Amino acid sequence: MSDIDVVVTNSEPCHYVVDVTIPDNLVNSAIKKVFNEINKQAKFPGFRPGKVPRKLIEKRFGDKIKSEAKQNLLKEHLQPAIDSKDLSPVTYPSFVEGKEGDILEGSPFGFSVEFDVQPDFDIPDYSGFKLNQVKADIGQDKIDSYIAELAEQRASYAVVERAAEPGDMVKISYSSNFECEEEIPEAAQRSLNTDETWAILRDPEMMPGITEGLTGRAANDECELEITFPADHYEAFLADKTIQYKFNIMEVHGKSIPEVNDDLAKEMGAENLDDMKTKIQEQMQTQHDQTQMGPMNEQIEEVLAAKLSFVLPPNQLDSEKARVLHQLIHEHEAEQHKDHDHAAGEACDHNHDLDDETREKLEAKAAEDACKQLRMRYVIEAIAKKEDIQIDPEELQTKIEMFKRYSGLSDQQFNQQYNTMAIAESMAFDQIRTKVFGKIAKLGDITEIENETESDDSES
Repeated sequence: MSDIDVVVTNSEPCHYVVDVTIPDNLVNSAIKKVFNEINKQAKFPGFRPGKVPRKLIEKRFGDKIKSEAKQNLLKEHLQPAIDSKDLSPVTYPSFVEGKEGDILEGSPFGFSVEFDVQPDFDIPDYSGFKLNQVKADIGQDKIDSYIAELAEQRASYAVVERAAEPGDMVKISYSSNFECEEEIPEAAQRSLNTDETWAILRDPEMMPGITEGLTGRAANDECELEITFPADHYEAFLADKTIQYKFNIMEVHGKSIPEVNDDLAKEMGAENLDDMKTKIQEQMQTQHDQTQMGPMNEQIEEVLAAKLSFVLPPNQLDSEKARVLHQLIHEHEAEQHKDHDHAAGEACDHNHDLDDETREKLEAKAAEDACKQLRMRYVIEAIAKKEDIQIDPEELQTKIEMFKRYSGLSDQQFNQQYNTMAIAESMAFDQIRTKVFGKIAKLGDITEIENETESDDSES
Protein backbone atom coordinates (compact mmCIF):
# COMPACT_ATOMS: atom_id res chain seq x y z
CA MET A 1 0.00 0.00 0.00
CA SER A 2 3.03 2.30 0.39
CA ASP A 3 3.17 2.90 -3.40
CA ILE A 4 -0.54 3.71 -3.62
CA ASP A 5 -1.72 7.23 -2.90
CA VAL A 6 -4.90 7.37 -0.80
CA VAL A 7 -6.59 10.68 0.01
CA VAL A 8 -9.67 10.75 2.25
CA THR A 9 -12.24 13.55 2.28
CA ASN A 10 -14.99 13.73 4.88
CA SER A 11 -17.49 15.36 2.52
CA GLU A 12 -20.34 15.35 5.04
CA PRO A 13 -21.05 13.69 8.41
CA CYS A 14 -20.76 9.89 8.20
CA HIS A 15 -19.85 10.11 4.49
CA TYR A 16 -16.39 9.82 2.97
CA VAL A 17 -14.86 10.15 -0.49
CA VAL A 18 -11.65 8.19 -1.01
CA ASP A 19 -9.38 9.13 -3.93
CA VAL A 20 -7.01 6.30 -4.89
CA THR A 21 -4.08 6.56 -7.31
CA ILE A 22 -2.33 3.34 -8.34
CA PRO A 23 1.20 3.91 -9.72
CA ASP A 24 2.15 3.08 -13.30
CA ASN A 25 4.34 0.11 -12.38
CA LEU A 26 1.36 -1.71 -10.81
CA VAL A 27 -0.82 -0.76 -13.77
CA ASN A 28 1.80 -2.14 -16.17
CA SER A 29 2.00 -5.38 -14.18
CA ALA A 30 -1.79 -5.80 -14.24
CA ILE A 31 -1.95 -5.22 -18.01
CA LYS A 32 0.94 -7.60 -18.63
CA LYS A 33 -0.67 -10.35 -16.52
CA VAL A 34 -3.94 -10.21 -18.47
CA PHE A 35 -2.06 -9.98 -21.78
CA ASN A 36 -0.05 -13.12 -21.01
CA GLU A 37 -3.17 -15.06 -20.02
CA ILE A 38 -4.94 -14.15 -23.26
CA ASN A 39 -1.81 -14.79 -25.34
CA LYS A 40 -1.62 -18.36 -24.01
CA GLN A 41 -5.14 -19.13 -25.21
CA ALA A 42 -5.55 -16.92 -28.29
CA LYS A 43 -5.65 -18.69 -31.66
CA PHE A 44 -4.35 -16.88 -34.70
CA PRO A 45 -3.72 -18.59 -38.07
CA GLY A 46 -0.01 -19.12 -38.62
CA PHE A 47 0.97 -18.58 -34.99
CA ARG A 48 1.44 -21.02 -32.14
CA PRO A 49 -0.34 -20.22 -28.82
CA GLY A 50 1.84 -17.86 -26.80
CA LYS A 51 3.79 -16.71 -29.85
CA VAL A 52 1.26 -14.25 -31.30
CA PRO A 53 2.73 -10.74 -31.85
CA ARG A 54 1.69 -8.23 -29.21
CA LYS A 55 0.15 -5.81 -31.71
CA LEU A 56 -2.24 -8.49 -33.03
CA ILE A 57 -3.33 -9.39 -29.48
CA GLU A 58 -3.88 -5.73 -28.58
CA LYS A 59 -5.79 -5.04 -31.78
CA ARG A 60 -8.28 -7.85 -31.17
CA PHE A 61 -8.37 -7.95 -27.36
CA GLY A 62 -7.31 -4.42 -26.36
CA ASP A 63 -10.62 -3.50 -24.68
CA LYS A 64 -10.82 -6.87 -22.92
CA ILE A 65 -7.26 -6.50 -21.61
CA LYS A 66 -7.98 -3.04 -20.20
CA SER A 67 -11.28 -4.11 -18.65
CA GLU A 68 -9.87 -7.20 -16.91
CA ALA A 69 -6.75 -5.35 -15.76
CA LYS A 70 -8.96 -2.62 -14.30
CA GLN A 71 -11.17 -5.11 -12.46
CA ASN A 72 -8.10 -6.91 -11.09
CA LEU A 73 -6.59 -3.65 -9.82
CA LEU A 74 -9.86 -2.68 -8.11
CA LYS A 75 -10.28 -6.12 -6.58
CA GLU A 76 -6.72 -6.12 -5.28
CA HIS A 77 -6.33 -2.55 -4.07
CA LEU A 78 -9.75 -0.98 -3.29
CA GLN A 79 -10.43 -2.64 0.07
CA PRO A 80 -6.82 -2.35 1.31
CA ALA A 81 -6.93 1.38 0.43
CA ILE A 82 -10.06 1.83 2.56
CA ASP A 83 -8.61 -0.31 5.39
CA SER A 84 -5.39 1.73 5.38
CA LYS A 85 -7.39 4.71 6.60
CA ASP A 86 -9.24 2.71 9.31
CA LEU A 87 -12.60 3.23 7.65
CA SER A 88 -15.47 0.74 7.99
CA PRO A 89 -18.16 1.34 5.34
CA VAL A 90 -21.77 0.63 6.26
CA THR A 91 -22.83 1.06 2.62
CA TYR A 92 -21.22 -0.45 -0.45
CA PRO A 93 -18.51 1.82 -1.93
CA SER A 94 -19.74 3.38 -5.18
CA PHE A 95 -17.63 5.08 -7.82
CA VAL A 96 -17.81 8.86 -8.02
CA GLU A 97 -19.07 9.82 -11.45
CA GLY A 98 -16.45 11.49 -13.62
CA LYS A 99 -13.57 10.57 -11.28
CA GLU A 100 -12.69 7.13 -12.63
CA GLY A 101 -9.64 7.17 -14.89
CA ASP A 102 -8.76 4.95 -17.83
CA ILE A 103 -6.22 2.14 -17.88
CA LEU A 104 -3.17 3.12 -19.92
CA GLU A 105 0.19 1.41 -19.96
CA GLY A 106 2.85 3.63 -18.47
CA SER A 107 0.33 5.83 -16.65
CA PRO A 108 -1.10 5.74 -13.13
CA PHE A 109 -4.72 4.69 -12.64
CA GLY A 110 -6.90 6.85 -10.44
CA PHE A 111 -10.44 6.48 -9.18
CA SER A 112 -12.69 7.75 -6.41
CA VAL A 113 -15.28 5.93 -4.30
CA GLU A 114 -17.75 7.19 -1.73
CA PHE A 115 -19.57 5.46 1.10
CA ASP A 116 -21.18 5.93 4.48
CA VAL A 117 -19.51 5.02 7.76
CA GLN A 118 -20.91 4.30 11.19
CA PRO A 119 -21.84 7.45 13.14
CA ASP A 120 -19.62 8.59 15.96
CA PHE A 121 -21.67 9.00 19.13
CA ASP A 122 -21.44 8.60 22.89
CA ILE A 123 -23.57 5.86 24.39
CA PRO A 124 -26.12 7.57 26.63
CA ASP A 125 -26.45 6.56 30.27
CA TYR A 126 -28.91 3.67 30.30
CA SER A 127 -29.06 3.01 34.03
CA GLY A 128 -31.84 4.12 36.34
CA PHE A 129 -34.58 4.48 33.73
CA LYS A 130 -37.88 5.15 35.51
CA LEU A 131 -40.13 2.33 34.37
CA ASN A 132 -43.55 1.01 35.33
CA GLN A 133 -44.48 -2.64 35.62
CA VAL A 134 -47.87 -4.13 36.42
CA LYS A 135 -47.72 -5.92 39.75
CA ALA A 136 -48.02 -9.67 39.52
CA ASP A 137 -51.28 -10.74 41.15
CA ILE A 138 -50.41 -14.29 42.18
CA GLY A 139 -52.35 -14.89 45.35
CA GLN A 140 -52.97 -18.25 46.96
CA ASP A 141 -56.51 -18.22 45.58
CA LYS A 142 -55.19 -18.16 41.99
CA ILE A 143 -52.74 -20.96 42.71
CA ASP A 144 -55.52 -23.04 44.30
CA SER A 145 -57.80 -22.34 41.35
CA TYR A 146 -55.09 -23.45 38.93
CA ILE A 147 -54.55 -26.67 40.88
CA ALA A 148 -58.30 -27.28 40.91
CA GLU A 149 -58.31 -26.98 37.11
CA LEU A 150 -55.47 -29.50 36.91
CA ALA A 151 -57.43 -31.89 39.09
CA GLU A 152 -60.52 -31.31 36.93
CA GLN A 153 -58.54 -32.24 33.84
CA ARG A 154 -57.60 -35.56 35.45
CA ALA A 155 -61.19 -36.38 36.36
CA SER A 156 -62.56 -39.84 35.53
CA TYR A 157 -66.13 -41.03 34.87
CA ALA A 158 -67.88 -44.15 36.10
CA VAL A 159 -71.44 -45.51 35.92
CA VAL A 160 -73.65 -44.31 38.79
CA GLU A 161 -77.09 -45.47 39.86
CA ARG A 162 -78.68 -42.05 40.29
CA ALA A 163 -80.19 -39.20 38.34
CA ALA A 164 -77.89 -37.09 36.19
CA GLU A 165 -76.36 -33.94 37.64
CA PRO A 166 -74.57 -31.01 35.97
CA GLY A 167 -71.04 -32.13 35.12
CA ASP A 168 -72.04 -35.77 34.58
CA MET A 169 -71.56 -37.58 31.29
CA VAL A 170 -74.59 -39.35 29.85
CA LYS A 171 -74.90 -41.97 27.15
CA ILE A 172 -77.95 -41.12 25.06
CA SER A 173 -79.84 -41.68 21.85
CA TYR A 174 -82.24 -39.20 20.32
CA SER A 175 -84.58 -38.65 17.42
CA SER A 176 -86.42 -35.63 16.06
CA ASN A 177 -89.62 -34.91 14.20
CA PHE A 178 -87.81 -32.67 11.72
CA GLU A 179 -88.87 -33.05 8.10
CA CYS A 180 -87.52 -31.16 5.12
CA GLU A 181 -87.89 -31.43 1.35
CA GLU A 182 -84.37 -30.16 0.67
CA GLU A 183 -81.34 -32.38 1.16
CA ILE A 184 -80.09 -32.37 4.75
CA PRO A 185 -76.30 -32.15 5.16
CA GLU A 186 -74.67 -35.19 6.75
CA ALA A 187 -73.44 -33.23 9.79
CA ALA A 188 -76.96 -31.91 10.39
CA GLN A 189 -78.42 -35.41 10.07
CA ARG A 190 -76.24 -36.55 12.98
CA SER A 191 -77.61 -33.65 15.03
CA LEU A 192 -81.20 -34.70 14.25
CA ASN A 193 -81.06 -38.45 14.90
CA THR A 194 -78.50 -40.79 16.43
CA ASP A 195 -78.60 -44.25 17.97
CA GLU A 196 -75.82 -43.68 20.48
CA THR A 197 -73.61 -40.81 21.60
CA TRP A 198 -72.16 -39.17 24.70
CA ALA A 199 -72.95 -35.75 26.15
CA ILE A 200 -71.32 -33.93 29.06
CA LEU A 201 -73.81 -31.82 30.98
CA ARG A 202 -71.82 -28.59 31.00
CA ASP A 203 -70.89 -25.68 28.77
CA PRO A 204 -70.24 -25.72 25.92
CA GLU A 205 -73.36 -27.82 25.37
CA MET A 206 -73.80 -30.37 22.61
CA MET A 207 -77.26 -28.83 22.03
CA PRO A 208 -78.74 -25.68 23.53
CA GLY A 209 -80.56 -26.42 26.81
CA ILE A 210 -79.54 -30.09 27.00
CA THR A 211 -77.90 -29.71 30.42
CA GLU A 212 -81.05 -28.38 32.05
CA GLY A 213 -83.26 -30.77 30.09
CA LEU A 214 -81.42 -33.96 31.07
CA THR A 215 -80.49 -33.04 34.64
CA GLY A 216 -82.57 -35.18 37.03
CA ARG A 217 -83.05 -37.98 34.45
CA ALA A 218 -81.80 -41.48 35.30
CA ALA A 219 -80.83 -44.46 33.16
CA ASN A 220 -83.74 -45.83 31.02
CA ASP A 221 -85.63 -42.54 31.33
CA GLU A 222 -87.15 -40.97 28.25
CA CYS A 223 -88.04 -37.32 27.78
CA GLU A 224 -89.00 -34.83 25.12
CA LEU A 225 -87.19 -31.50 24.68
CA GLU A 226 -87.76 -28.56 22.39
CA ILE A 227 -84.37 -27.31 21.15
CA THR A 228 -83.92 -23.90 19.54
CA PHE A 229 -80.62 -23.50 17.70
CA PRO A 230 -79.09 -19.99 17.74
CA ALA A 231 -78.63 -17.91 14.61
CA ASP A 232 -74.84 -18.32 14.80
CA HIS A 233 -74.90 -22.09 15.28
CA TYR A 234 -71.84 -23.80 13.81
CA GLU A 235 -74.09 -26.02 11.66
CA ALA A 236 -75.64 -23.40 9.40
CA PHE A 237 -78.48 -25.71 8.30
CA LEU A 238 -79.85 -25.83 11.86
CA ALA A 239 -79.41 -22.12 12.64
CA ASP A 240 -82.59 -20.37 13.84
CA LYS A 241 -84.59 -23.62 13.80
CA THR A 242 -86.75 -24.98 16.66
CA ILE A 243 -86.97 -28.78 16.69
CA GLN A 244 -88.81 -31.27 18.93
CA TYR A 245 -86.57 -34.12 20.21
CA LYS A 246 -87.15 -37.39 22.04
CA PHE A 247 -84.21 -38.46 24.25
CA ASN A 248 -83.45 -41.86 25.75
CA ILE A 249 -80.98 -41.87 28.66
CA MET A 250 -78.99 -45.12 28.43
CA GLU A 251 -76.34 -44.60 31.15
CA VAL A 252 -75.31 -41.91 33.64
CA HIS A 253 -71.62 -41.56 34.44
CA GLY A 254 -70.64 -39.49 37.46
CA LYS A 255 -67.43 -37.49 37.51
CA SER A 256 -64.75 -38.29 40.07
CA ILE A 257 -62.18 -35.53 40.62
CA PRO A 258 -58.93 -36.63 42.29
CA GLU A 259 -58.21 -35.18 45.69
CA VAL A 260 -55.69 -32.34 45.80
CA ASN A 261 -52.88 -33.87 47.86
CA ASP A 262 -49.29 -35.08 47.65
CA ASP A 263 -50.29 -38.02 45.42
CA LEU A 264 -51.72 -35.66 42.79
CA ALA A 265 -48.61 -33.48 43.05
CA LYS A 266 -46.36 -36.49 42.42
CA GLU A 267 -48.42 -37.41 39.37
CA MET A 268 -47.75 -33.88 38.10
CA GLY A 269 -43.99 -34.30 38.56
CA ALA A 270 -43.58 -32.49 41.90
CA GLU A 271 -42.19 -33.85 45.16
CA ASN A 272 -45.30 -32.95 47.16
CA LEU A 273 -48.19 -30.50 47.24
CA ASP A 274 -46.12 -27.62 48.62
CA ASP A 275 -43.50 -28.18 45.94
CA MET A 276 -46.19 -28.14 43.24
CA LYS A 277 -47.61 -24.86 44.59
CA THR A 278 -44.13 -23.31 44.55
CA LYS A 279 -43.53 -24.42 40.97
CA ILE A 280 -46.92 -23.14 39.85
CA GLN A 281 -46.22 -19.78 41.49
CA GLU A 282 -42.85 -19.60 39.69
CA GLN A 283 -44.53 -20.54 36.41
CA MET A 284 -47.18 -17.84 36.87
CA GLN A 285 -44.47 -15.30 37.69
CA THR A 286 -42.54 -16.24 34.54
CA GLN A 287 -45.68 -15.94 32.42
CA HIS A 288 -46.44 -12.55 33.98
CA ASP A 289 -42.90 -11.33 33.32
CA GLN A 290 -43.17 -12.43 29.69
CA THR A 291 -46.42 -10.51 29.22
CA GLN A 292 -44.70 -7.44 30.67
CA MET A 293 -41.75 -7.60 28.28
CA GLY A 294 -43.61 -5.85 25.45
CA PRO A 295 -44.85 -2.84 27.49
CA MET A 296 -41.51 -2.64 29.31
CA ASN A 297 -39.53 -2.62 26.06
CA GLU A 298 -41.78 0.12 24.68
CA GLN A 299 -41.01 2.28 27.73
CA ILE A 300 -37.27 1.62 27.42
CA GLU A 301 -37.29 2.45 23.73
CA GLU A 302 -39.18 5.70 24.36
CA VAL A 303 -36.79 6.85 27.09
CA LEU A 304 -33.72 5.77 25.09
CA ALA A 305 -34.93 7.42 21.87
CA ALA A 306 -35.30 10.76 23.67
CA LYS A 307 -31.57 10.63 24.46
CA LEU A 308 -30.47 10.12 20.83
CA SER A 309 -29.84 12.90 18.34
CA PHE A 310 -26.63 11.97 16.50
CA VAL A 311 -26.26 12.42 12.74
CA LEU A 312 -26.93 9.32 10.64
CA PRO A 313 -25.17 8.06 7.48
CA PRO A 314 -27.04 9.82 4.63
CA ASN A 315 -27.25 7.00 2.08
CA GLN A 316 -28.08 4.42 4.71
CA LEU A 317 -30.79 6.72 6.06
CA ASP A 318 -32.23 7.16 2.56
CA SER A 319 -32.41 3.36 2.16
CA GLU A 320 -34.11 3.02 5.53
CA LYS A 321 -36.62 5.76 4.63
CA ALA A 322 -37.46 3.95 1.39
CA ARG A 323 -37.93 0.67 3.24
CA VAL A 324 -40.17 2.21 5.92
CA LEU A 325 -42.17 4.16 3.31
CA HIS A 326 -42.79 0.99 1.31
CA GLN A 327 -44.06 -0.70 4.47
CA LEU A 328 -46.31 2.24 5.40
CA ILE A 329 -47.79 2.39 1.89
CA HIS A 330 -48.47 -1.35 2.02
CA GLU A 331 -50.19 -1.00 5.41
CA HIS A 332 -52.21 2.01 4.19
CA GLU A 333 -53.41 0.16 1.09
CA ALA A 334 -54.28 -2.92 3.16
CA GLU A 335 -56.36 -0.70 5.47
CA GLN A 336 -58.05 0.93 2.49
CA HIS A 337 -58.82 -2.48 1.07
CA LYS A 338 -60.37 -3.55 4.38
CA ASP A 339 -62.61 -0.49 4.42
CA HIS A 340 -64.19 -1.32 1.08
CA ASP A 341 -66.56 -4.15 0.21
CA HIS A 342 -65.23 -6.35 -2.54
CA ALA A 343 -67.22 -8.91 -4.44
CA ALA A 344 -66.10 -12.50 -3.88
CA GLY A 345 -63.11 -13.25 -6.04
CA GLU A 346 -62.65 -9.62 -7.09
CA ALA A 347 -59.00 -8.69 -7.41
CA CYS A 348 -57.77 -5.84 -5.24
CA ASP A 349 -55.57 -3.24 -6.88
CA HIS A 350 -52.65 -2.55 -4.53
CA ASN A 351 -50.86 -0.35 -7.04
CA HIS A 352 -53.18 2.65 -7.17
CA ASP A 353 -51.59 6.08 -6.83
CA LEU A 354 -51.76 7.81 -3.48
CA ASP A 355 -53.13 11.32 -3.39
CA ASP A 356 -50.53 14.01 -2.72
CA GLU A 357 -51.68 14.74 0.84
CA THR A 358 -51.59 11.09 1.89
CA ARG A 359 -48.19 10.51 0.28
CA GLU A 360 -46.80 13.61 1.98
CA LYS A 361 -48.01 12.39 5.38
CA LEU A 362 -46.59 8.89 4.84
CA GLU A 363 -43.25 10.29 3.66
CA ALA A 364 -43.02 12.51 6.75
CA LYS A 365 -43.77 9.56 9.03
CA ALA A 366 -41.31 7.37 7.14
CA ALA A 367 -38.56 9.98 7.64
CA GLU A 368 -39.31 10.21 11.38
CA ASP A 369 -39.56 6.44 11.89
CA ALA A 370 -36.44 5.72 9.84
CA CYS A 371 -34.33 8.10 11.94
CA LYS A 372 -35.63 6.63 15.17
CA GLN A 373 -35.17 3.01 14.09
CA LEU A 374 -31.68 3.51 12.66
CA ARG A 375 -30.44 5.41 15.72
CA MET A 376 -31.98 2.77 17.97
CA ARG A 377 -30.23 -0.01 16.06
CA TYR A 378 -26.85 1.70 16.37
CA VAL A 379 -27.18 2.36 20.10
CA ILE A 380 -28.47 -1.16 20.83
CA GLU A 381 -25.49 -2.67 19.01
CA ALA A 382 -23.14 -0.31 20.89
CA ILE A 383 -24.61 -1.28 24.28
CA ALA A 384 -24.42 -4.96 23.35
CA LYS A 385 -20.72 -4.55 22.54
CA LYS A 386 -20.07 -2.65 25.77
CA GLU A 387 -21.90 -5.25 27.89
CA ASP A 388 -20.45 -8.17 25.89
CA ILE A 389 -23.94 -9.38 24.98
CA GLN A 390 -23.61 -12.13 22.40
CA ILE A 391 -25.97 -13.90 20.02
CA ASP A 392 -26.88 -17.43 21.09
CA PRO A 393 -26.34 -19.46 17.87
CA GLU A 394 -28.44 -22.43 19.05
CA GLU A 395 -31.38 -20.20 20.05
CA LEU A 396 -31.13 -18.34 16.74
CA GLN A 397 -31.07 -21.55 14.70
CA THR A 398 -34.05 -22.91 16.64
CA LYS A 399 -36.10 -19.79 15.83
CA ILE A 400 -35.13 -19.96 12.16
CA GLU A 401 -36.15 -23.63 11.99
CA MET A 402 -39.46 -22.84 13.74
CA PHE A 403 -40.13 -20.07 11.21
CA LYS A 404 -39.43 -22.50 8.37
CA ARG A 405 -41.68 -25.15 9.90
CA TYR A 406 -44.58 -22.76 10.46
CA SER A 407 -44.30 -21.55 6.85
CA GLY A 408 -45.40 -25.01 5.70
CA LEU A 409 -42.92 -24.84 2.79
CA SER A 410 -40.25 -27.29 1.72
CA ASP A 411 -36.63 -26.14 2.09
CA GLN A 412 -36.47 -25.45 -1.63
CA GLN A 413 -39.73 -23.47 -1.66
CA PHE A 414 -38.69 -21.55 1.46
CA ASN A 415 -35.33 -20.56 -0.05
CA GLN A 416 -37.09 -19.41 -3.22
CA GLN A 417 -39.64 -17.24 -1.40
CA TYR A 418 -37.54 -15.87 1.47
CA ASN A 419 -34.18 -14.20 1.84
CA THR A 420 -32.80 -16.54 4.49
CA MET A 421 -29.81 -14.31 5.24
CA ALA A 422 -32.08 -11.29 5.83
CA ILE A 423 -34.34 -13.39 8.10
CA ALA A 424 -31.33 -14.61 10.10
CA GLU A 425 -29.99 -11.04 10.46
CA SER A 426 -33.40 -9.75 11.57
CA MET A 427 -33.84 -12.54 14.14
CA ALA A 428 -30.27 -12.06 15.39
CA PHE A 429 -30.90 -8.36 15.99
CA ASP A 430 -34.22 -9.13 17.74
CA GLN A 431 -32.32 -11.47 20.06
CA ILE A 432 -29.69 -8.82 20.83
CA ARG A 433 -32.39 -6.17 21.31
CA THR A 434 -34.25 -8.37 23.80
CA LYS A 435 -31.07 -9.02 25.81
CA VAL A 436 -30.03 -5.37 25.79
CA PHE A 437 -33.46 -4.18 26.93
CA GLY A 438 -33.45 -6.91 29.57
CA LYS A 439 -30.14 -5.52 30.87
CA ILE A 440 -31.52 -1.96 30.89
CA ALA A 441 -34.62 -3.15 32.76
CA LYS A 442 -32.43 -4.75 35.46
CA LEU A 443 -30.60 -1.44 35.85
CA GLY A 444 -33.85 0.52 35.88
CA ASP A 445 -35.85 2.13 38.65
CA ILE A 446 -39.03 0.06 38.38
CA THR A 447 -42.31 1.02 40.04
CA GLU A 448 -44.95 -1.67 40.37
CA ILE A 449 -48.46 -0.50 39.54
CA GLU A 450 -51.85 -2.11 39.90
CA ASN A 451 -53.48 -3.77 36.92
CA GLU A 452 -56.07 -1.18 35.86
CA THR A 453 -58.23 -3.81 34.13
CA GLU A 454 -58.47 -5.95 37.24
CA SER A 455 -59.14 -2.86 39.41
CA ASP A 456 -61.99 -1.82 37.11
CA ASP A 457 -63.44 -5.34 37.24
CA SER A 458 -63.34 -5.44 41.03
CA GLU A 459 -65.00 -2.02 41.32
CA SER A 460 -67.78 -3.05 38.97
